Amino acid sequence: KPDQDHATGATTSSFGAPFGSSKPSSTVGALPSAEAAERAIDPWFKEANAEDRQGLYELMQMPIERRRHIYLARRSAAQYQAFDAFTRTALSCGTHQLLSAVAYYCIGYCSIQDGA
Repeated sequence: KPDQDHATGATTSSFGAPFGSSKPSSTVGALPSAEAAERAIDPWFKEANAEDRQGLYELMQMPIERRRHIYLARRSAAQYQAFDAFTRTALSCGTHQLLSAVAYYCIGYCSIQDGA
């Protein structure tokens, strides 16, 4: 059963959310203040000064080969090739074993059916 706030006449659900209030919200359709708009664009105030960004690694000008993430990706690619080769070999052997087992099962099943 919804509760009714007797002071404002608004009906609220049992969760406390306004439900069917007769008074419209003052923020609906209102333009944000300049301070609120600035806060929405830069919520942590990190882009106010360019001096704050001078030491950031991501913004430094350097050749692409010297970037840390490129170096790590190239180094791990060599190790990935070994894992990939092992995986393909193991999967191939496993598939061969599965097909051999199915073939032997079919041969045994047919042998029993024929009364061999």
